[in-house]
Parts: sequence; C-alpha cells; structure tokens
Amino acid sequence: MVIRFAYTNKTHAGDCNDQYKICPPYGDASKKIVLMHIEQLKPLLQQNADVIAVVQMGFIGIWGENYYTDYFGDASTSGLARIMDSSWRDRNEVLQALLNAVPKDRMVDVRTPQIKQRFVNGPSATINSCIKTGKCIFNF
Repeated sequence: MVIRFAYTNKTHAGDCNDQYKICPPYGDASKKIVLMHIEQLKPLLQQNADVIAVVQMGFIGIWGENYYTDYFGDASTSGLARIMDSSWRDRNEVLQALLNAVPKDRMVDVRTPQIKQRFVNGPSATINSCIKTGKCIFNF
C-alpha cells in the first residue's frame, strides 16, 4: 500500500485571490493535533509494515498535499503566497515525527524537492540547494 493521511478532501469556493478559487478555511489540523495523531498511528504503521510500500507525508493541507493549509503556511495567493521559515520548522517537525513513526525499512515520500531541501538543509534552504548526506548527492 501507498498511504497518505489527510484531514479533508473538500474545498471551499469563494471570492478569494486564489486562481483556482480554493478559499480558506481549508480544514486541516494544527501541528499539535497532527503530532498527536502520528504518535497514535505509530504502532499501526509498525505492525503493518509488511503491507506498506511507502507512506506519503500527508497530514498538511487539503488532500494531505502540503499546500492549501490553515496551520502550516498558506503558499496560495489567498495567503502570503510563500511559506515563512516558522512554518517550514513546523512542517519539518511533522516530517520528523512521521519518519520516527514509520518503520526504518519503509520510506516517507514528500511532495516536492523543496520539502526535502528544507528538511535536510533547514528552513532557509534555497530551491537550488544541494541535499547533503555526507556528500552532495542531489542537486536541484
């Protein structure tokens, strides 16, 4: 299985600045709730590792796609149109919790290279930064 957890799959149309007219509130959960749910899921993820191919990061935003979010930095044109460093730190904390919950022999999939860049190199990493794991193995 490829699994992803999400709090909502419904959008709210409206007269907001977003080009797709997906408007807040989006309906995802706060960092505190997300971290609590990941901790609750950890035993299930561990026990069922044999049927899990990969766990997608999920949890953040509509569809768990890490974009339209009430709590983790709204990158849409309805929000700031960018994600602030404080929100990247919160996202990194969620990703670390998920990595801790998923069995070591299973992968966690992230949606964009930037998520990995900012997790490995810190919230201020640029979109062309190298992912360093002893030596530079990924360069975007």
